[in-house]
Amino acid sequence: MATYIDGLNQYYQYQGIGPLTCPVNWAPAWAFNPEEGVLDRPEFQPAGVPQTRTPEGAAAIHSRYQTIDGVLHRSFPVGVGEGVRASVYMMKEQPEDGHAMQIGIDPTGGASFLDERVVWSNWYSQFDTGYWSPGAWVLRGVDAIAESNIITVFLRSKVDVPTEGSHAHFDDFQLVTSGVVPPDPPDPPDPPDGTLGDLLGAIEDAVSAAVEYVDQNAVQALIV
Repeated sequence: MATYIDGLNQYYQYQGIGPLTCPVNWAPAWAFNPEEGVLDRPEFQPAGVPQTRTPEGAAAIHSRYQTIDGVLHRSFPVGVGEGVRASVYMMKEQPEDGHAMQIGIDPTGGASFLDERVVWSNWYSQFDTGYWSPGAWVLRGVDAIAESNIITVFLRSKVDVPTEGSHAHFDDFQLVTSGVVPPDPPDPPDPPDGTLGDLLGAIEDAVSAAVEYVDQNAVQALIV
């Protein structure tokens, strides 16, 4: 078993762009629509101090008067067939309509969060009445079986109704792998005596006898 822990509290500027300040080892991605205010590029920033679960920091994905569908993603080496579980704490402060968060895993290691192979957790939003409240941190996780020697994890924020500001916060990410790779299936056993094994042996004997008979007759024909 292996465990990866990331506090999401060390940052860098992706491609040198200011609004794309991401946790180290993570990269941003988003859906795009050329219509202004529809599926625009989100802002990726470190969370403010009041919006962190632990003092070291947290990651945030912001939208302002726009709809967004964006992620932070990171790849991890695993063994094919390993069970993996990814989890992260999520928090949103304002009860905007249409704002939700997810964590997902692509068990094939793909980089597109829109790929149908991605396995997602349930949405976390104000509609999740059993868990959500403004400013509260909740742990969400998702499980998958690795289909490649690399998997990709996605932290997602989606806003369907533009508001003055919709902010998704992520903290204390963790990935746990089972470390157990299913073995190759064993070779099929030999057929038991008295069934298929005997039948195959009888057929083999009959073929040999037939060949011997044909050869003997061919020799007699040549002599005559």
